[in-house]
Amino acid sequence: MTKPPRREAILCTMKNRRRGLTIVEILVATILLGVGIVAIAGTAAAVARHTRLSRDMYAGTILAANALDSLRALPCASVIAGAVSDGRATFSWWATERGGARQLLGRLEIRGRAQAPRPIVSLLPCLP
Repeated sequence: MTKPPRREAILCTMKNRRRGLTIVEILVATILLGVGIVAIAGTAAAVARHTRLSRDMYAGTILAANALDSLRALPCASVIAGAVSDGRATFSWWATERGGARQLLGRLEIRGRAQAPRPIVSLLPCLP
């Protein structure tokens, strides 16, 4: 019959085994690190896209506000249709008759944004 191993011998053997990392542990750590880096890179790309879109929407809003200020200075009957663009956004407007009243309508389109046509917004009621 064999004698059971002594406690000191077992502890010594376990200490020798735990000196470094195994190849499996290194592989798992590398995979986890790679997944984390890919997730961070994807988030950074989405943030960059949203930042650009936000900047373009702001530029379009300023463009539309400036165009509306210019249109307010004109007599309502002289406004027919037009558009202004700065490369990032395009603001277009036109006049129409609805129910016997002349109305100015407009649309703001942002570059690089695939979207369905937005509802036309009423910009200015034309007063006689």
